[in-house]
Amino acid sequence: MNISSFVADITPSQVEIDQISTSWNAIRDTIKNWMDIVWDSFLTWSYKRKTKVSPIDDLDIFFNISAGNIVYEVLASWDFMLYAKSSIPYSEHSLREYLTYNSNKVRYELSPIKVLNAFKTRIKTAYPTTSGIVRNGQCITVYLSSYSLTIDCVPYMGVADEDFFLIPKWWVDLYWKKANPKIDEEKINKLNDVEHYNGKLKWVIKVLKYWNKYKNSGVSFKSYVLESLIYHALNKNTNYSLSYVEILKIALRFVYENVDVHRNIRDIPDYEYMYYDLDSIQKERLKSALSTLFDKLELSEDTFTTYLNS
Repeated sequence: MNISSFVADITPSQVEIDQISTSWNAIRDTIKNWMDIVWDSFLTWSYKRKTKVSPIDDLDIFFNISAGNIVYEVLASWDFMLYAKSSIPYSEHSLREYLTYNSNKVRYELSPIKVLNAFKTRIKTAYPTTSGIVRNGQCITVYLSSYSLTIDCVPYMGVADEDFFLIPKWWVDLYWKKANPKIDEEKINKLNDVEHYNGKLKWVIKVLKYWNKYKNSGVSFKSYVLESLIYHALNKNTNYSLSYVEILKIALRFVYENVDVHRNIRDIPDYEYMYYDLDSIQKERLKSALSTLFDKLELSEDTFTTYLNS
């Protein structure tokens, strides 16, 4: 089997996408229609970038919280606190049930935990027989066993005149952090367009994500970290006319050389991933697995795809 046929096989079909859409639309409407603080939502990360492989087993939905009468304080380059304007009495504030009083700073602060718990309560009410509804760091995770599908529901607040959102910071209960998956999507789509790789970037991402998920046992990359490394590998290359195989080799070499580098697609420090540092043994295991994959590709496309399918 050539690699092009392999990619076609691991790309989600329209039937699969339609089935998944039914599930995420139901979850989205459950939150959006029953919580007056939520006024918009969108699908994001690899599903929206169309870099998922089949079967689709996880989705991410961002929910926009109304930011009326809320301002923010910058604590560090990535850390923020949101609090209510002092000119608005607590009893009249539209977000009062999600506020926590800070006696040291004499103000009411928007608690990401209270927002997340409200999401969880609403979903549990709508899905009383579903046990897999839990708070999972910066989101509420819903597991739908009928589809073997996990949906992460992430609240966010827009920031006026800025190119980022604020989402809960998963390891600090009252902090919010920067995020903007829409910029990631724009960068991936631009490098993948007809003037650049003409589809080959997403093709390579799918192949290596499949390997990472199904063949790379023991230790693997965080999916987003791997996708970011592939993006940076191919963003450095300017010969867009190379064959699929040669482009895949460029990506593999770069990932091998940067196996312990934590970068995101926007190429700015991503401190969250510092919590996933690999030890020396894990790094060597990843490098060994990457070397094996590269060797298979050097032999032939058929050897490479047979290995991935085995």
